[in-house]
Amino acid sequence: RHFSIFYPPEAVEAGLPERELATVRATGRYEEQGIRVRKDGSRYLASVTVTPVQDRSGAVHGFAKMMRDVTERLSAEEALRAREAHLTSILETVPDAMVVIDEAGLIQSFSATA
Repeated sequence: RHFSIFYPPEAVEAGLPERELATVRATGRYEEQGIRVRKDGSRYLASVTVTPVQDRSGAVHGFAKMMRDVTERLSAEEALRAREAHLTSILETVPDAMVVIDEAGLIQSFSATA
């Protein structure tokens, strides 16, 4: 089966699988984060890397493709950014002196009053 089975129909229609291979042929590598499809048809956010498989003479005989599900990692990073933004908002508006320290007791941030 063709590797386009891992792509949503709209990506196949837009020619993404062919563009990936064209990029690998031209540059020797393709990397991106994009939506891919599992066997059960569900979609996920993947970190994608494609590289050529070559023989000793450098002739390309195929491609190696790695797709990692990064959905949870990106969700955790987004949650961390939201918490940091919330803390910054508090530090900018709190009328009291407020200091945030790490486990070692080093100051990480503080309010304007502090």
